[in-house]
Amino acid sequence: MWQQFNHQGETARQLHADRLEQWPGDSTARLQQPRLMLVDSRRQHWHASARNGRISETRATLVLEQQVKLVREPGDSDLVLSTELLRIADQGNLAETDQPVVLESGSWHVSAEGFRAELGNQQLELLGNVRGIHD
Repeated sequence: MWQQFNHQGETARQLHADRLEQWPGDSTARLQQPRLMLVDSRRQHWHASARNGRISETRATLVLEQQVKLVREPGDSDLVLSTELLRIADQGNLAETDQPVVLESGSWHVSAEGFRAELGNQQLELLGNVRGIHD
């Protein structure tokens, strides 16, 4: 387990993995079954999970791969993002992928070919071939 705290001493990010591997000469660490909890700049909690992941030597960027889920803590409108690759950077405030994504929340379902999000600013950009359904 790895934790990072904010200036108030509260947990800002917490990363768990079943296994961490780092090889000589490789500046990234490989993760099996990574699970990330982060608190964005608006104090909203997010939970991410995947089959595999990589984290940079500086811990600035986390890359989640295979069966990736990003879930905003349940509330008035829970949000679930599914994809095969997700990069999380800038202390958890930035998330992006160029892979197909599916977003679900309440009665709507949106698919797109990639997205960028500033989680702390609640800004989301769908990059292409966007299709949505609202029930």
